Amino acid sequence: MDPRVKYQIGKRAPNGALFPLAGRKEPQMELKLSFNENAENYDRWRPRYCPELFADIAAYAGLQKKAAALEVGPGTGQATQPFLDLGCRVTAVEPGEHMAAILLKKYQKYPNFSVQNGFFEDFSAPPGSFDLIYAGTAFHWVPPEIGYPKAKDFLQPGGTLALFWNTPVIPDTESDAMESAYRHFFPNESRPPKFPQKKFDKREALMHEYGFSFVQRRYYYKERVLSTKEYLLLLDTYSDIRMMEQGRKEAFLREIEQAILSCGGFVHIQDIMDLHLGKNLE
Repeated sequence: MDPRVKYQIGKRAPNGALFPLAGRKEPQMELKLSFNENAENYDRWRPRYCPELFADIAAYAGLQKKAAALEVGPGTGQATQPFLDLGCRVTAVEPGEHMAAILLKKYQKYPNFSVQNGFFEDFSAPPGSFDLIYAGTAFHWVPPEIGYPKAKDFLQPGGTLALFWNTPVIPDTESDAMESAYRHFFPNESRPPKFPQKKFDKREALMHEYGFSFVQRRYYYKERVLSTKEYLLLLDTYSDIRMMEQGRKEAFLREIEQAILSCGGFVHIQDIMDLHLGKNLE
């Protein structure tokens, strides 16, 4: 085993899998670990963030070479390499065992990278250990009453918390075509807004609520076009679809496939990336 991979959660089953920690709510645990079951597909189809976002984080944080950075929930590294390339010493805390293995293989040439296979809620470090803590489309999995105070404790005075998410938006013509499938298989869920302002506002409010200073919010936009097959593979990286019973999931994906084909066989996605920055001044 590579010494840069440290396993921190639970005991091991005979097959090498990690048992969940006692006391965790199983449905939430299963959702959080659902990405791990198909890590290669996740790595291939989850979108990357734009270079401007990383440049803005580096400028806001005043990152210097060898700055200590902690990445929460990196998945398979969609937001990892830019900070390694800046010379940061990156510690990644990733709950998925398969994803942690992909991370290590992908960034094995970087001596400034290490992985801890576990949950941020269980991660420990001395106070003031990091110059930067960041998370890409991951921090919502951490209860805010745990995550924000913990991040504040781990940051040195003047350190930066950078949280960002990606929201994919599909044009009305294509989303309307898929609507019947979603209504059929997810009847209790409403279609998300094209620009989820309230969600973005809440993320900024949490920064203020937990005592971060000089809070900023920024948006970035990117477009991509996926074929029918590519879009179905992307859908299979989302936790709610990963958790569907197999026969039900296949039926749902068939309906989505027919909807996309009726619109010409391609899905046009505009990615909205929202970045939230805050300083620990304590």
